[in-house]
Amino acid sequence: MEVEFRKDLKHNYMIIAVEEDMQTEEYSIRLLQQQVLAGLLPIRLSYLDHQSLHYYEITGKQSLPNMLERFPLSYDKLKSFMEHLLAILELAYEHLLAEDDLILSPEYIFLDVVTNAPNLCYLSGYHINSKEQMNHLLEYLLNKVDYSDREAVLLVYRLYAVSREEGFTFTHLQEAMHKKQGEEKQEKTSYLSDIHSKEFTVEKNSTMEQIPVVLEEQLEEREVRIYPFTTYLLTGICAIAGILLLILGFTTGILYDPYGDQLKYSKLVGLVLVVLCVEAYLLRKIWSKDNQVDKIVTKREYIDPRQEYPEEEKMLQTEDPSFAKGKNTISDSSVLTKREQILWQSLEQGERRSVDDESAEPLVTSRKELMSYEEDANPTCILNNPEASINKNTQAILKSLEEESYSSISIKEFPFFIGKLRKNVDYYIDKSVVSRYHAKLTKENESFYITDLNSTNGTYVNETILRTYEKQEIKPGDKIALANLRFEFALI
Repeated sequence: MEVEFRKDLKHNYMIIAVEEDMQTEEYSIRLLQQQVLAGLLPIRLSYLDHQSLHYYEITGKQSLPNMLERFPLSYDKLKSFMEHLLAILELAYEHLLAEDDLILSPEYIFLDVVTNAPNLCYLSGYHINSKEQMNHLLEYLLNKVDYSDREAVLLVYRLYAVSREEGFTFTHLQEAMHKKQGEEKQEKTSYLSDIHSKEFTVEKNSTMEQIPVVLEEQLEEREVRIYPFTTYLLTGICAIAGILLLILGFTTGILYDPYGDQLKYSKLVGLVLVVLCVEAYLLRKIWSKDNQVDKIVTKREYIDPRQEYPEEEKMLQTEDPSFAKGKNTISDSSVLTKREQILWQSLEQGERRSVDDESAEPLVTSRKELMSYEEDANPTCILNNPEASINKNTQAILKSLEEESYSSISIKEFPFFIGKLRKNVDYYIDKSVVSRYHAKLTKENESFYITDLNSTNGTYVNETILRTYEKQEIKPGDKIALANLRFEFALI
């Protein structure tokens, strides 16, 4: 299945090319071409070189990963997203469309940039189990939820647990969506054993509030040296032989006097010492390290799905003595790792900020602090790095080539979104030629990239237009154009 993006003067399309011999349903194709169903991307078909090209109109929409890259899901957004998604599945069922032909992969789910309503692709002949797709989608959302929003965490966790149950249906998800808060608190711990996760409890103001965290299971194979089964077998035989020798000493009478009526303790002690010496010699030979064999064993561990944190407990205790003293006690049903302690302390700080200032955006602040902590806590020095001459305080900038018409853009953090949807972008441009989500700048290692975000009038690098969602590396001196707004990329 080949995917590309294309735009014309008025519309943007995602094009999926499939072979003509792919089994399709004529009814569903005709229905979707003649009728637009709410929640399904409009489609038209064309044929070229034994391939059918499915054109899905994505004008005014953004893919789910792009929408969640800057701001994770709050409880309200998550609930709205899932309600819309389940409504689309119900609508498809009512119109006799195959549920397994709906694509639920995050990259193929497009959200309206204004309403955030999801839109799905229907690909006749796709034939991938919709329940398995839903399970993978919820697993993806586990990493995209706002972990400072307790209700959002509980909701996504509950939905994911339901999707793991044998024989679940989308009706079960709808029921789980509308559980009352009291039922949620009573049942939230019952899912832990189903997905082999850990549950952490945070003690705050003497009230225990359980916040479940789904940890990703990771299996690691290691080579270890162990003793074979024959070693344990020979050890057992030696022990039994020693006992039999002692019994034989009693039954044959060699431990008694010549008349056989009195036990000679000197003979008994001597026999015991002989048996112990022989046993010790044999066991030393049996348990020699030379008898060990190599074996591959599997180690099971759980990794936090949200972020990786260095195990810097000593540093944390130095910077925050309250953590070492246990002001905010964090306990685990088994063993709480240092990395998890660092993570949960950060989450607890995020909760305190949201309580103190409800109008603030605790997640963004928390994320910035965590990123700053990661960068400053344990920097890595790279020897002979050609980029080492770049100052840590170097700031990227899009320098305006027409200062009298529009200003330069200072890029303070990555990813950096540019557009005219004020509430969801990092830099707002009030120009009609700029799309709501126009472009995104990212930084990987010491390289900088720009990506077109399905813009109407295009993003250009050195006068070359980028394809929709194409990521292009940029360097100082490159000319960047957002529609007809021209900039020069620079580092200052």
